Amino acid sequence: RARTTHSIDVFASKSPGCCLCDGLKEKIECALESARRGEASARTGTARDALRDFILVSKDVSENELWAELYAGSVPRVFIRDSHALDGEEWVEFARPPPKTSAARVCDDLDAFVRSRRPRSGVSSSGWVVNAAPAWDTSNYSSHF
Repeated sequence: RARTTHSIDVFASKSPGCCLCDGLKEKIECALESARRGEASARTGTARDALRDFILVSKDVSENELWAELYAGSVPRVFIRDSHALDGEEWVEFARPPPKTSAARVCDDLDAFVRSRRPRSGVSSSGWVVNAAPAWDTSNYSSHF
């Protein structure tokens, strides 16, 4: 799918053999697919439209020496970039769910988190980027990709 300035990205970072990383990646994939199909939350009954345009990209921290050194022991982590921030680059961490959390709950919690961080002006979620990744130096985030 072609990327636009309004796309929302999910970056899933992993280490080889990390079952927590693989499990969270699968749950995020399920959550995003559910949102694309327009499914409502079974728990709340509301649409998960804040997640509808997310795109998932997976990064392996072992493929970059710096990432491996700094972050291999701290994956997975989830960060969301708010491009509506004044500087256009504010990263906010989404708490990693416990391993036994269902994909539906991850979807509900991620959707609620994105909604709670939206500007009060009613700007759509199109400025958000979700990043399931190690704890990058968010002051210079773009240099890591």
